Parts: sequence; structure tokens; C-alpha cells
Amino acid sequence: QKKTGGGGGGAGGGGGGEAHARRKKALVNKIKRILRLCLQQLNHNVFTTALHKMKDMNPMPSLFMWTLITTLGVHHNLTATFGVRIMTDLIQARIWAADADIWRGFRILMLKQRPQSFAVLLAELPIEQLKKLLFEHRDQFFEPLKNYAEANRRMIRKPVLETLG
Repeated sequence: QKKTGGGGGGAGGGGGGEAHARRKKALVNKIKRILRLCLQQLNHNVFTTALHKMKDMNPMPSLFMWTLITTLGVHHNLTATFGVRIMTDLIQARIWAADADIWRGFRILMLKQRPQSFAVLLAELPIEQLKKLLFEHRDQFFEPLKNYAEANRRMIRKPVLETLG
């Protein structure tokens, strides 16, 4: 919740905001522990169905990317099919225009799911977004993407090859 004014609720020194942030972080950590337990116990179909529904929510739930990354980490066999499909859907939904934490999570997902994610990035991500990604995270993305593009040159769009030099 965001404070909108100066009225009521607290001692006025700013300490209430810190306490709220600590409570929120503790709650998020509890939710993450519960989700990890569920991921280990439940069939992966439960999570793929839930993740498909969450990806279409507006706004996207704040733990969506964490849940997606964790699900793909626990159920490695989902990366080639479900993971690639959902990454493509997120790019088509202009994930970079979403909340900054969601976009940060997407970049983490791309790194954790390579090389499958590289095919999606190079085929689907608009050139301007690819350039921005390479500019902001050159050390993480440039060489691996360039190597992938060179190895798969026949399947890579010409503007992407030009961008990667």
C-alpha cells in the first residue's frame, strides 16, 4: 500500500515505513517457502496452469517471475516446451513495459534458462529492446548471445546479426 497523504497512522518519524517493509519482506519470504514446498509436492501441471493464468493478469502478480523461475528450476523438463512458450508470450506482451521488478525477473529467467532462452530472445525480442538489454547488461548477455547467433546464423534475423556485430 502506498501512503497518499500526511494524515494519521503512525508516530510520524518514518519508522513505521521501515516496520512495514520488514513485515512485507517477512510475508513474502513465508509465501516463497510455501510455494517451494508446493512445487516439490504437487504435479507440475498445477503450476503451469496457475502460471498461465497469472501471466495474463493485469497487473502481473509481484511473485510471478520468482514462481516461474523456481518452477522451471525444480521441473527442468518444462523448459523446452512450457518455458519457451511462456517466455515468448511474455515478450509478445511487452514484458519490458511492465513493473521494473517483473522485467528484472524476466532478465534473470533469460540467464537461467539459456541457451533455450537465447532462441526466444533473438527471434522474438524487438531490436530496440535487444539493444537496450545489451547496453544495460552487456557483460551478462552480449558474448553468450553473439556466440549463439553465430552458431545458429541461418535462423537469426538479419537486424539481430547486425546488432551483435
